[in-house]
Amino acid sequence: MADTPPDIPTKKSISLRMAMLMFLGVALVSVAIKVGLHWSQIPEKRIPADLQRVLLPTPREIPNIKLVHHDKSPFTPEQFKGKWDVLFFGYTHCPDVCPMALGRLSEVFAILEKREPHIFKKLQGIFVSVDPKRDTAEHLAEYVSYFHDGFVGVTGEAEQIKLLARAVGAGYFIQKPDKDGNYEVNHTTSLFLVDPTGQYVGAISPDGVTPETMAAMLVRVHDHFEPKK
Repeated sequence: MADTPPDIPTKKSISLRMAMLMFLGVALVSVAIKVGLHWSQIPEKRIPADLQRVLLPTPREIPNIKLVHHDKSPFTPEQFKGKWDVLFFGYTHCPDVCPMALGRLSEVFAILEKREPHIFKKLQGIFVSVDPKRDTAEHLAEYVSYFHDGFVGVTGEAEQIKLLARAVGAGYFIQKPDKDGNYEVNHTTSLFLVDPTGQYVGAISPDGVTPETMAAMLVRVHDHFEPKK
């Protein structure tokens, strides 16, 4: 008995298959174009030109720090959440830069309390000591309250302070003590911003910036992340 010959495609069947493949190919390309157009039309949250020197391209997570609040309670990343935090790194024995910076920040808070109370209620000023050897919780409590009742003083172990400073890019260097044991600390003067989710989002350089301008910048940052409805 002879073997059944294999099916040999005819010209008609070949043409039909090619037509179907071409139709499928065109359909897939059409779908891809539509999907591409859809995604290209989704707006990105771009940083406005006036905030490009303030905000980071991508927010950064704050590491799991374990510091001490000036009321002696633990201060962890959870304390950043729910507020717009303005951090300043310094020390209470600072002869000029720190008092001037905290005084200016106090003026900024006063401006916002009067003009933008809904934003002021979300603000938290945090003074991070880079001199834990001398800056006790009690000393910090007295120091920060002199500038503003709502300011928070933070201290702790040196390694934990370094961990937070490194996360936001704050630099400092403790100088060698003199013969009487006194010493100064060179430190960054920028104000570092942490959003209500606890992420580091940017920094403001206070050099040559008036309290009025700084207040306006904080409003712009707030409205960028929390636009008015």
